[in-house]
This record gives sequence, C-alpha cells and structure tokens, in this order.
Amino acid sequence: MFYRLLYEIRHDYTLPTCSAQVTAEAIFKEHICCFGVPKAIISDQGTSFKKQLMFSFAQLLGYHHIFCTPYQPSIKWAKHNNWDEYLYLIVFAYNTGVHSTTNFTPFELTLGRAANLPTDRPPTTFTFSHPQDYLDQLVRNLKYYRTTVRQNIKQQHAQSKARYDRRCTNPQYDLGTMVLTRIFTSRSKLDPRFSLDPKIIVNRQHPIYWVKALNSTTISRIHVNDIRPLSTRSNVPSH
Repeated sequence: MFYRLLYEIRHDYTLPTCSAQVTAEAIFKEHICCFGVPKAIISDQGTSFKKQLMFSFAQLLGYHHIFCTPYQPSIKWAKHNNWDEYLYLIVFAYNTGVHSTTNFTPFELTLGRAANLPTDRPPTTFTFSHPQDYLDQLVRNLKYYRTTVRQNIKQQHAQSKARYDRRCTNPQYDLGTMVLTRIFTSRSKLDPRFSLDPKIIVNRQHPIYWVKALNSTTISRIHVNDIRPLSTRSNVPSH
C-alpha cells in the first residue's frame, strides 16, 4: 500500500500494516502533527483507505482524498494503549502557536510557511511548481522570518528591560543606616524573612554593603537586595 501527501512538496511513506486505524494514525502522527494538514492525499484503492474511518478523518481535518490504481491489502487491526496520542496534539498545538517573543510559530520558522490547520478550507485548485521555484520561495521565506524574528526579539528584550527597570527601585543607603538582613537558613512560611536584630552599615560600595550588629564586632558583606532599612528616612542615596 502507499499514500502520498501533497503540501508544497511531496512525501512518500510506507507502512508495515495496512489497517485503516494504523494508516490514520500514521498520517496524523507522522505528517499532520509535523507538517500540518495536507491539501490532498493520493492513495491506491486499498481496503484501509475506503473504510468509513478514513472518510470521516478526511472530512474532519479538511483535505481531499484522491484514489488511483486498485490495490487489495489484507487487514490487520492492532490494539494498544493510546494515552501517548495526546502528546502529538500538545506538540502540534505548541508548534502552531504564535510565540510571544518571536511573533511567529515554531512551525513557520522551521518550514518557512504557515501550517494547514483542520479549520482551514481545503483548496479548490492545485498549482504544481518546479522544484527550483519552491526552493527559491522557501529560501526567501526563511530569510524574511529570521530577519523579522531577530528584530522582534530585540524589541521584546528592550520592552522587558524597561518593565524591569520600572519595577526596580535600586535603593542606595548611607553609612550609619540601621538595616535588617535577609535570613538564608531554612525557615517555615510563617517565619520572618529578615533578621529581628538591627545592624548598622559601616562600609558601602553599591550594590555591596558591609554591616555590623550593634552588640558585636563581626562585619558581614551583604548585597543591597538582601537588606531592608529600619526607617524610610534612611533610604536616601549618597552623593
């Protein structure tokens, strides 16, 4: 048995068995979930292709099924656990979804064209271009996608940085400021995040600060993100 799927290029694929279920699964997993819905499938007139399952499959996904020379294969049904079939749907959904950073789908960036989806209307006409015409168009498409993606990524990075900068206050503290330091040891959700004993800043080289407890001579080196002032009045940048 054989079948041929028509996209912009042709794909040949041979199956070890010829049941309608195996055929439909192979078309769905190996082609549709990788390349999208084909415009047409050309097959022989094997029994598996004339099962109601295959007709329903074509109507559901929206492609043309074209028969050619007769062929009579034997039928062998296989039963197996199908839990993993959902993985193909998830991968296909991800590959045909627009990425927020690139503004394109992974499918487009890989194959240089948008995927044919089950919701798309099947074409009424076909145009068979020369292989070189398709290759030239593919190269142009991929060049356009990749150039545009680089611009989109740069723009997204700039927007993300701007949002981060707006949220980040980047406080600076003067020498002598009383602060609390973050607790890094294991604690429960209800335990305080910062120490209860105040410390004083004795040296600074922003964003690094050196703090000392009031009743100790031990000096600790702390990042600005891990200290909190005891009063907002002390949260003044030094000049």
